[in-house]
This record gives sequence, structure tokens and C-alpha cells, in this order.
Amino acid sequence: MATILIIDDDADMTELIAFKLGAQGHNIVTAGDGEEGLEAIRDERPDLVILDHMMPLMTGLEVLQEVRGDPEIKDTQIIMLTAKAMEDDIVKALEIGANDYVAKPFSIRELLARVQRALA
Repeated sequence: MATILIIDDDADMTELIAFKLGAQGHNIVTAGDGEEGLEAIRDERPDLVILDHMMPLMTGLEVLQEVRGDPEIKDTQIIMLTAKAMEDDIVKALEIGANDYVAKPFSIRELLARVQRALA
């Protein structure tokens, strides 16, 4: 299966998503802040990243900009998963290069379906 990196400073949220994706056979890597997450993207080269927006050290949008600006990792699939659900937030993330955007609170079934679509 795929290697999926979850970058979120909410440990409970990370644990829930990791459990559900791990149960589907995916290899799960986690990071608790933007800087750690960006380093993990460069080191692990995941098939997919699930990225929160509001985090310490670097926001999700800053991580997204760094990834899209780096030729070695620019094609990484990224799903934003965040409580920032205003239209402007969604549009900005998509314009920067997010492949998908899921607002919290979210349905785990919906997230799993979006993960499957991103990996297809």
C-alpha cells in the first residue's frame, strides 16, 4: 500500500487518522509541526500528505508553498485537512497547489474516500 504522512499538531486527530489508514494497510508516518513535516516529506517521500493548516513553527500553507517550490518533491499529493473552512482559505490553498481540501470537523469515511481517490 501507500506511505501516508500526517502533519498535524493535534495528537488525538493524528492518532485517529493514522489508525483508520493503517487499518487499510497503509504505512503511516506522522509529524507534529510544519518544520518536522517538511523534513519528513523530504526524507520519506510519501505517496500522500494529509496536512493541517494551523500549526506551530510553519503553517500548512507555508509547508505547501515549500513543497510546490521544490522540484524534487513538488508532485507530492497533498490533502489539506483543517478547521479553516472559509471560502478564501480553501481557494488560497488550492491556488498554491493543494490537491484536495477537507474541512474539520469531517467524516472519516469521506476522508478515506478522498485518500483513495488521491492515491488512484
